[in-house]
Amino acid sequence: MKAAAERLRGGREKRPWLRWINKPEQLDPCLLILPEFPTVVSACAFSPDGRRIAAAAGNEVTVWDELTGLRLMTLAGHSGYVLGCLFSPDGRSVFSASCDDTLRAWDVTAGFPRQTLTIDTGRVKAFAFSEDRTRFIAVSADGRLKAWRIATGEVLPATHVSRRLDRVGRLFVFGESIICVDSNPDGSVTLWDARHARDDVTLIGPVERRAQCVFSPDGLKVAAPCPGRVVKVWDAANGNLLATLIGHGAPVSACAFSPDGSQIVSSSEDRTVRLWETTTGAQRAILRGHSDTVITCSFSSDGTRVVSGSAVDDRTVRVWSADTDSQSEHAAGHEEWVVRTAYSRDGKKLVSGSADRALILWDAATASPLATLTGHEDKVVGCTFSPDETRILSGSDDATLRTWDARTGAELEKVDWDAGPPSPLATKGHARRLWQCAFSPDGRRVLSSGWDEKLKLSDTATGREVVVVAAQRGGFWGCAFSPDGTRIAAAPRGSALRIWNSRDGRQLAKAAGHSGEVRASAFSPDGRRLVTGSEDGSARLWDTNTLTELATLSGHQAPVIACAFSPDGRHMATGSGDGVLIVWDTVGGEVCRHYAGAAVFAVSWNPCYSGRLAAATELGVVQFLALENSFSFSAEA
Repeated sequence: MKAAAERLRGGREKRPWLRWINKPEQLDPCLLILPEFPTVVSACAFSPDGRRIAAAAGNEVTVWDELTGLRLMTLAGHSGYVLGCLFSPDGRSVFSASCDDTLRAWDVTAGFPRQTLTIDTGRVKAFAFSEDRTRFIAVSADGRLKAWRIATGEVLPATHVSRRLDRVGRLFVFGESIICVDSNPDGSVTLWDARHARDDVTLIGPVERRAQCVFSPDGLKVAAPCPGRVVKVWDAANGNLLATLIGHGAPVSACAFSPDGSQIVSSSEDRTVRLWETTTGAQRAILRGHSDTVITCSFSSDGTRVVSGSAVDDRTVRVWSADTDSQSEHAAGHEEWVVRTAYSRDGKKLVSGSADRALILWDAATASPLATLTGHEDKVVGCTFSPDETRILSGSDDATLRTWDARTGAELEKVDWDAGPPSPLATKGHARRLWQCAFSPDGRRVLSSGWDEKLKLSDTATGREVVVVAAQRGGFWGCAFSPDGTRIAAAPRGSALRIWNSRDGRQLAKAAGHSGEVRASAFSPDGRRLVTGSEDGSARLWDTNTLTELATLSGHQAPVIACAFSPDGRHMATGSGDGVLIVWDTVGGEVCRHYAGAAVFAVSWNPCYSGRLAAATELGVVQFLALENSFSFSAEA
């Protein structure tokens, strides 16, 4: 895993090893989601070269690879909440300020602290680099101004300041000027120069409580979140109001200028990040995706991307494109997250099922939609082709199974478990919503799992229940046939995965090893191995005869909810809520391909070509992906 990450980091300007074939020209602006943090994300920042992201949460700062979404290191050592973090101008260090009364300088190549700078008289309230990049300046809670030489950690002689510093909430350095931003009891803000102790001040505001002002790169403008769910922009010299940015539906938490000063990004309790024209105040884009208050936001050094961090019910960091000209709805596809995908046996078609209640039939070669199958009244949770490729079977949370013509997309049969037996398959059915369904390899039986605590195997001609397996509680997570149809695998909720004889329902083996529920499973093409994905963030490889564990695959930062074997059995793919799809070597268990994007809920391998697979994502998009032929990067877009 470490070696793979190093190879990826070395090719920042090149492409990942999985190429998105049907990538639309106009994309959702969210480029990357860094998985759930242990607590609220209080600050995040790009490195000067844009290749890394630092994020503060709790007492730690984590550093991430912006291209791959891999966590590079955790900077642990503070004994108090980290208030802020930023990279040094050369990108070799990360500075963090904490409630433990210290500033720490971390070496981001090795992950250890270079220096610990102690504020003897109270916690750090504000800090900044000098413009010549040689000094680090901070204000403590009791109003002391201190400065250090970055290269050595030497404490520099104190700067005489004629005004009190106890109200300073933000610090900026322009040339020889140290601009302090005071928060006043009436909500207004005072700007003044600590170095020259001038009497002339600029009053602006009122601003939002706990919000911070930001200067434009040239120091001529200042912006801040203000009451009324707006951001205001003022002339920094005289305090004249220049623009009011109106659009957020809840109080604004933070804002920042782009490197050229032409744009402003803002974050809000309305769970959105927004981009604005600085001069006109016009709203350029709304970036949606966070599920809780967005606390922090900032631009990359080249202005092409935005990073944001969110509160306790979300706890993610997201990277967005700041190119508003290319943002629009997705290309043809689902309107909500995609739950399941399946290829036809000849590899020419793919079907996908979604939370938007529809299925889409795709041409696998061109990645273009052929037909949209509608009729389900709740989200589609299962879909598969019949072995003869003439029918599609789908299961839904509306407690029905339906069959469709795989050529035209026309509905052939509806199996309503709640409304009685309209067809042979519905003689007896699930009492509650379905979770997954599958044809047996010979097409004569249908396997279905539901939330009624039953796993059922039914004869497709007569509807007779051949096998019924009962769970102790909560139903089953998914189900799968072995390639020869003699065994079935499924995981009872809250318990370990099991394998049963498909003829009589006799339990053959039980897999013990995961520390969390098993969310997905798949047999290898020869039926000798089984891969499982779990809420513990790992995937495991098992011998199917004994369910002896062969390998543990660690690399995801969230539950593994999708897994599949390549048709030649040499590789496995796993997908997770962390937004990463990983392709593993089945012999050594090493990462050999990697794709970072949106959360992956299902993954399917083209049965006729080991170089093609499809991923079901939270964005409502089915990603058709191509594996490159070697470990070198592809030059294709």
